[in-house]
Amino acid sequence: MKPVIIKNIKIGEGKPKVCVPIVEADEAAILEACRRISETDADMIEWRADMYANYAKEEDVLSVLASLRQAYPDKPLLFTLRSDTEGGQAKLDDYQYLTLNQAVVRSGNADLVDVELARGEEIAKQLLKNAHLHSLHVLLSAHYFDETPADAKMVDTIRQMTELGADICKLAVMPKDKEDVVRLLLITEQLSRDYQDVPIVTMSMSGLGLISRISGEVSGSVITFGSLGKPSAPGQIELQELQDLLAKVHEGMVEAEG
Repeated sequence: MKPVIIKNIKIGEGKPKVCVPIVEADEAAILEACRRISETDADMIEWRADMYANYAKEEDVLSVLASLRQAYPDKPLLFTLRSDTEGGQAKLDDYQYLTLNQAVVRSGNADLVDVELARGEEIAKQLLKNAHLHSLHVLLSAHYFDETPADAKMVDTIRQMTELGADICKLAVMPKDKEDVVRLLLITEQLSRDYQDVPIVTMSMSGLGLISRISGEVSGSVITFGSLGKPSAPGQIELQELQDLLAKVHEGMVEAEG
């Protein structure tokens, strides 16, 4: 797999990279969370800006983002404005969503921007074009909070993302039974072989899908999200426990290959 390299972090090579979301509501708490994460060996931070109380105010968002960049200069910073329809808190129309994300891209204070496929291809194309003009990467994302779609639909979702030009593709699904979890893992392994130039991130949410958060080195999912305090999605594992589990899987992989 061809990795995406951001600040010397090779996303798509070796163990899945551990990303810790910041989900606090006010600036002081956001920066304190950043300080705590920076003291760990997490690989990257995601700022869930939709959880910020003033997420709809562009000036405030850009100000906090600039402070985060200053406090976290050496590792990847992912900006995510998650819509309420995609499991977040942001209640914005398409124009507001596009405008705010474009402002973030122009600021240069993020390394990656999460763009929701559900917003439509035209918005995705505009943000991808602008992000690439400003040397930022785009993580195109799709969320299914009510189901694990049919295999063909999951494959088609990733195909659509790659054809739009995503730098990283993310697919999050909700399992109803253990068979759903197994299907997601098998589809991930298939996709990681079929799309070697585009790193893929998948997760099966809730406790039932927990295995998907630690098995990326086997299945081909390149980023996993761990919590340091309040989780941002169902089934997230606490950071230290997640890192320990990933290390165990990695040891087993190395032994098997040796």
